[in-house]
Formats: sequence, C-alpha cells, structure tokens
Amino acid sequence: PSCLWWVDSMGFGALCNVVVALNLTAMLLSMQLESLGKVFSALDQVFLLWYIFELGVRYAYYRENLFFGRLTRVWWNWLDLIIVVSGVVDQWILSHLDKGASAILGLLRWTRLFRLLRVMKLLRAFFQGDLSWTEQAPFQV
Repeated sequence: PSCLWWVDSMGFGALCNVVVALNLTAMLLSMQLESLGKVFSALDQVFLLWYIFELGVRYAYYRENLFFGRLTRVWWNWLDLIIVVSGVVDQWILSHLDKGASAILGLLRWTRLFRLLRVMKLLRAFFQGDLSWTEQAPFQV
C-alpha cells in the first residue's frame, strides 16, 4: 500500500537501527544493574512490541516479497522473523508456563540466545545501507 511508503525510507530504517542499539544497550546494562530487573523487563516488552510492529508494517508494505525473493535480500527478514517469534515464545509464552511443567522448558529457554541475534540487525544496516556519503572530501585521508 502506498500509504506505507515510509517503511522503505531511510528515516524509518535509521529509527529501527536506533531501537536495536538501545535494546542492546539495555541488555548489557541489565546484566550490570540487576537491581533494576523490573525496569529492564518492562523495556524488553516495549522492544518486543516495537519489533512486532516493525515486522508487521514491513509485511504489510512488501507482502510476500518480504520473505520470498533473492536470498541475499530476504534472509535478513527471515532472521528478523526468527528473532521476533523467539521473543514472543520467551517473553510471553514461557513466562506463563509452570516452571516445573516439563524438561523441555529448559531447552526452550535457549530461545533467549536469539535475542543476541539482534546484533545482526545492526550489521544489516551497514551491509544494506548507502554509505556513499563517506566518500566525500571530509572523510578522505
């Protein structure tokens, strides 16, 4: 839909990258400031809601082209989907299950490792971004 033109803009891409950087910063700080666990838990929920929104609007804009096409382009989208689904499983499903319900829960907690894959979202910005501005005179040595 043309009303979602902003999904493909540099501004939205930059905003998404800022959110990922903030999320990674919060993850690192949560390890240092364990006394603020509830604050970081709330932030995790906000970040997950953002990632769901981001994936949702990108799907609404690109439709089937978001996940099907040249592998060099769509694999990032599949990675985003894996990260979002693992976040939903970890934060919204596993947190409500009885901790002693099954030995499988221990294995499912490994989904938290997928949160670290958010670093890959930042790497995407560098690989897919237009860095031609760095070729201008102020950046030349």
